[in-house]
Amino acid sequence: MSNMRTSECRLVSSYWERPSKAKPDSIALASDDTKAYLWSLSVGSTHLCQELNKRISNHELFEDWVQNAEIPDAEIKKIWKELKEGEMFKHIPERFCRSGLLTIQNIYSSWLSGRRKLQDRLKGLEYWLSIVKSDIELVSESGLDIEEIQVRAEEIINDLQAEAQASSDSQK
Repeated sequence: MSNMRTSECRLVSSYWERPSKAKPDSIALASDDTKAYLWSLSVGSTHLCQELNKRISNHELFEDWVQNAEIPDAEIKKIWKELKEGEMFKHIPERFCRSGLLTIQNIYSSWLSGRRKLQDRLKGLEYWLSIVKSDIELVSESGLDIEEIQVRAEEIINDLQAEAQASSDSQK
């Protein structure tokens, strides 16, 4: 038993529960060989994630997927199956391979969702800029000078504020 070293680690449940005498904390023990084996599987799973990420980002349809803000699951799974059945990742158990697949799917889903929100915001700002005109454009299109435009804008704002005040008073 001298060649087997063990270490303690606390198993944490998905929810917190106060330890009691009837239900003490759990302790897991593992040998150095077991820890080394799990470490090698984790490293292999990480390499699988990196290779899957590289192949997806270099795929010929990647730009189309980015524009659509979605990568078809069938395409990701096709690339993943090619990788996991290859010589480099054949030794990794299915659970670790599936973990790599889910990790990459979650990363791209999150990234594409955030990117889509930013694109929509950018389109909104570009639209806003397209309808906002400079002072020179307003003067030339309206035939009025800038002071007359400002006075008329203030009148419109005051009218709208008065209407809003009247509607809030009538609701009370």
